[in-house]
Amino acid sequence: AKSTALKAEQVNKTIIQELEKANGINPTELARLFINNSSVDDTGSVVYTDDNGNSVPIGEHIKEWASKSSWAIKSVQNPGSGYGGNNSHIGNTELRDAFGLK
Repeated sequence: AKSTALKAEQVNKTIIQELEKANGINPTELARLFINNSSVDDTGSVVYTDDNGNSVPIGEHIKEWASKSSWAIKSVQNPGSGYGGNNSHIGNTELRDAFGLK
């Protein structure tokens, strides 16, 4: 029973780590989506087994899932060069008026 509990803990931790790598919004909650189909294989790796019985490394599965599940992934786009905030009210008002900017 102890080894089963350790494997379950390993599976859960690995899923959460992979979700964090994929910038999941709430990795602990999202892990519930994968836990029932995940297990530790003979080599000690955590794998996800789909409905057809195909097993893939959990990291690959989560990466693929994340690419199709933008609702669950944080936006991590970095702003372009320069000031990284809302700068619509910063600067010379005469210059802004000259270019027709509000």
